[in-house]
Amino acid sequence: MTGLISGSAIANVVTTGTFTIPLMKKMGFSAEKAAAIEVSSSINGQIMPPVMGAAAFIMTEYVGISYFEVIKHAFFPAILAYFGLYCIVHFEAVKAKMPTFSRAMTETTLGRRMLTMATGILAVVISLCLTYFLLTAIKAIFGDYTLPVVILLMVIAFLGLAKVAVRYENHPGNRDITEDKIMPELLPTFLSGIYYLLPVGVLIWCLMIERWSPELSVIWAIAMISAQMVLQKPVMRLMRKQQLQFDEVIEAK
Repeated sequence: MTGLISGSAIANVVTTGTFTIPLMKKMGFSAEKAAAIEVSSSINGQIMPPVMGAAAFIMTEYVGISYFEVIKHAFFPAILAYFGLYCIVHFEAVKAKMPTFSRAMTETTLGRRMLTMATGILAVVISLCLTYFLLTAIKAIFGDYTLPVVILLMVIAFLGLAKVAVRYENHPGNRDITEDKIMPELLPTFLSGIYYLLPVGVLIWCLMIERWSPELSVIWAIAMISAQMVLQKPVMRLMRKQQLQFDEVIEAK
């Protein structure tokens, strides 16, 4: 997921390696293997759309094709690279008989877990497709007024997703694995920070709908992140108070 928004291998290591490397060492990987896995996954960020490494920009200049075409043809190989790395890490862990965190939920069958994984991947693909077609429809309908409409929709989406995050931030399934050694449930953990996907939506809009340059697209994404950082705490603090008041009313009844 970090590879979606960062094409720098060094930045990816610094960002995600601070918690992935200690966790891998804690589970039984040697320091060298933990570092190698982190570096390998971080390097893959250079070929993962929509934000790729400097080589993608060089390709657009020398080959004479648009950045959108580079993204379109790089997506599938990037997914294959990550899947291959996932398999290697999984088999290495199984071969070494490393321990696993216990699950809060009851153990399910292999078929059910595969179905859950496939459903999750399908949901992500459908969400990306719907986002693309929705933004395309907005541009076709509103024409010159598209930008203010999109900004208004982003504000509404941020408020709605922040409300969802407040609802799930203290969910029983959203546990700290360092305290009780129980793997957090995926859905509550994802929903507790779902509003962080909005800047990625801005990147998709700028690169694939407006077909702006990568530099200008990144500027708009940074503007979205900056606004989100400024508004995040006061908005969520206000929503927490409303949530507490709502819970008090329910308890009183």
